Amino acid sequence: MEIAARLRQLGFPSNYVGFPYLACAISLVQTEPEYLYQVFKCLYPAVATAFRTSAACVERDIRTLLCAYWRSGGQPLLQAISPRPLTARPTVSELIALLSGYFQDVGDL
Repeated sequence: MEIAARLRQLGFPSNYVGFPYLACAISLVQTEPEYLYQVFKCLYPAVATAFRTSAACVERDIRTLLCAYWRSGGQPLLQAISPRPLTARPTVSELIALLSGYFQDVGDL
């Protein structure tokens, strides 16, 4: 199953601009895990290039998507798939790492 379909299954709203950015970021991290160590320097610019936008827009739009998901009741699901307790909303880079790890564990991508 593709990443975008998995994100929809988890309840992420696909009508946000950040949705395809998040799917692309997860895909890039799964092919090159080193991106997680240089999110601002490498990952966001790579996603931005793919969508002809800026790295700042990528981060902001994924953050907006995450905020909407968190406010609409996504906390329990993220808590369930997180290897550690979430005491607050994760950062964008934490979300990408969390979902990438979860999708790798689940497989079928």
